[in-house]
Amino acid sequence: MPTARLTLEIASGRTYSPPLSTRETVLREAGREIPADVAVVGFDDSASAVSADPPLTTIHQPFEQSAAEAVRVLNELIAGLHTEPQHVLMPTKLVCRESA
Repeated sequence: MPTARLTLEIASGRTYSPPLSTRETVLREAGREIPADVAVVGFDDSASAVSADPPLTTIHQPFEQSAAEAVRVLNELIAGLHTEPQHVLMPTKLVCRESA
């Protein structure tokens, strides 16, 4: 068996991803362990990331700030301040836990 460590990237969003517990089960049934054999990194830093076994390394995004920016852009659009789509770059943070 190769000794190289496999990195599995999992992102939330528009595509469906099975629950982390399902992935953990499949990996363990295949004789793989997180993070010894497979590094798992999620996105959104949800509450389930902390309770996963092992706790999930994830990318945190500021939901409240994102909502405030969306409201601000919508209000400016309603007020006629913009005619083109607005792009807002939001800060993110890597939250290192035990899965990677």
